[in-house]
Amino acid sequence: MSGGASRRIWVSALLTASLAALPPAFSQATFQPVKPEEAVGSILSLKQFKRQMRTLFSRRNDCQDAPCLNAIGTQICEALGALDVRIAGQLTGQPTGGTNLPTLSIAQGDLSLMRLIYSQCRPTNAQYWQFASVLHVSYQPQPAIDSQVQRAFGLR
Repeated sequence: MSGGASRRIWVSALLTASLAALPPAFSQATFQPVKPEEAVGSILSLKQFKRQMRTLFSRRNDCQDAPCLNAIGTQICEALGALDVRIAGQLTGQPTGGTNLPTLSIAQGDLSLMRLIYSQCRPTNAQYWQFASVLHVSYQPQPAIDSQVQRAFGLR
């Protein structure tokens, strides 16, 4: 194995392992079920949420293998699901209910960006053995949309 390939595998493994350091809504890389209440409750503000999403996208850019991409892609979509609860279903257009937490306000531009990201979340059974269910949702973007999202987070 070449030095470059070995380094890419090592970096990818390190990134997958380091995802466990993120707040509960973003800890799916440990492949443990996340309690929905923890995921929703970990979102304290939209500014904090966007910073965490930027971190996820930045780490996703460094992935070199499918397990890393799948783990972070799942985290992105799960985080958006938790955000949808905090913004009263504005992302999906479906009322969410079930929380005593105050609704967060979201600017139209931010809502448009989150909807764009959410539109790239696709059902998958990839690595189903790593998750609490056979089917999960993962960010699997079209290249043009991913570039647009990357620019929005200042990553390209």
